[in-house]
Amino acid sequence: MKAYDVAFTPGFAYVACGDSGVRVVNVNDPQHPIEAGYIATPRPVSDLATQGSYLLAAESDSGLRIIDVSNPQFPQEVAACDSVMASFVAIHGDSRLCRQ
Repeated sequence: MKAYDVAFTPGFAYVACGDSGVRVVNVNDPQHPIEAGYIATPRPVSDLATQGSYLLAAESDSGLRIIDVSNPQFPQEVAACDSVMASFVAIHGDSRLCRQ
């Protein structure tokens, strides 16, 4: 499995796995990370951003998913926009806006 992007909230990492959706990894013990949850997406995820208990997932130029991760074991899609082309997503104030 190839990781395309990683986003974080306290204690958890969210890994964009292309065709495999998004994996939630518990990193509270960095020496022993364990997969805590998973959500499938209709198309490959290329980029992620987090805001509070929400994860935004850009689907490789074909849509945007908003996922509630308040329960990391069972992430749930709460909204989607398939009419936008989103290969990159960022939250206002996200330092990744400066990446090259």
